[in-house]
Amino acid sequence: MHEWSIAEGIVTVLLESFKDQKVLEVEIKIGELRDLNIEVLGEALNILSKGTSLEDSRFSIVVSKAVFKCLSCGERWMMDKALEILSGTLDADKYVIEEGEPEPPIHFV
Repeated sequence: MHEWSIAEGIVTVLLESFKDQKVLEVEIKIGELRDLNIEVLGEALNILSKGTSLEDSRFSIVVSKAVFKCLSCGERWMMDKALEILSGTLDADKYVIEEGEPEPPIHFV
């Protein structure tokens, strides 16, 4: 359960940065590839902030969407498309590139 250690790090940095100042709201951005349970992270933040200047702070956790980019052509796609590609739903085996043929929707990931 790495959510707890991440929450400890966040609380520690906030307390060191703001000393005894009252913090009203903290926005935390988490990349969707981090595979964190947002509810567990939020609960850990609330528990760890009790008895500190962060106790009544509102922790807003925002999940940042992953964007993938092909280094060959520059095409970009989001996580759902990447999962589709990786799961084989595009039937990647049918894409045998011969000289002069169109390239498949994904090059080399």
